[in-house]
Amino acid sequence: MTSGDYFRHCNDVEIPHAPFHYKRSGLDNIYLINGFEEECDEDGERYVSVLEVDDLHKAIGVHLVMYRKTLAPKEIRFLRKTLNLTQSEMGRLIDQSAQQIARWEKGESNISGPADRLLRLMFVGSLMRGQEEPVAPMEFLTKLDEVDSSEGERLEFKKVGKEWLETA
Repeated sequence: MTSGDYFRHCNDVEIPHAPFHYKRSGLDNIYLINGFEEECDEDGERYVSVLEVDDLHKAIGVHLVMYRKTLAPKEIRFLRKTLNLTQSEMGRLIDQSAQQIARWEKGESNISGPADRLLRLMFVGSLMRGQEEPVAPMEFLTKLDEVDSSEGERLEFKKVGKEWLETA
């Protein structure tokens, strides 16, 4: 699957270069080293097409749930959308109202500790579907106490074969 971000008219000289600031995720700090192509449509509009968007979003989500001490509002929304859940569906799963989910995503209130951990577990669990070794919830929750990545830190991802990886 690909996703396009319109860039410039095809006659313009400016061409996107790495790292490409990937704004379509809804997060402000995502940059791609590769895995994107510049294309022109039949109307002469130039846009950037990102390869394997679903896999990229999973890689971004893994960073958020494994390395962020506190999830920012945009990150909560990103995880929910990557899980393909509405605010109402997510609320039902974690015993919150759709309005409460909206407040977290708008930054009007902070996500509670238990809800934060449930969201992280839901995301990690969604990645483990069909795998032989399921994630051990107790180990995952223990690891969360050690994370220290902060909001706004620039994150770069590169495509290696068919997989998106975070650059070190």
